[in-house]
Amino acid sequence: MYTKYKRSFTLMELLVVVMVIGVLAAIGNRGFTKMRETTYQKEAIANIRLISAAERSYGMELGTYFSGNAVTDINNGLHLSLTEKNWDYRIQTGAGTYTVTAVRNCTGRPYCACTYTFTQSSSEPTSSGCNVF
Repeated sequence: MYTKYKRSFTLMELLVVVMVIGVLAAIGNRGFTKMRETTYQKEAIANIRLISAAERSYGMELGTYFSGNAVTDINNGLHLSLTEKNWDYRIQTGAGTYTVTAVRNCTGRPYCACTYTFTQSSSEPTSSGCNVF
């Protein structure tokens, strides 16, 4: 025996569910973006400290500091394995000191103008433009 009416969802119920999922996705995406940017910033700080430690070792061994403007130069000169994906690193030397700078690689990404700088005499990197929205 067949029943005359089938139970199913109405178009209005389906639209409400799609709208609720869309709102939840929008809220979650904002939180995910903030978490991703915070992780990128922590990556830069860790790599700057790593470069600084390698720079001190290089200076103790050779009596001078290494200077480089590209990640591949820094990797080869200081025997590191940094990636080029998120940050561009630079080392400037002069008069027995060095400065390590990390600049965010912002190709195709909005809101990511961030720079970290670490000098030989400082204990923590200083940042500029690193606001997480």
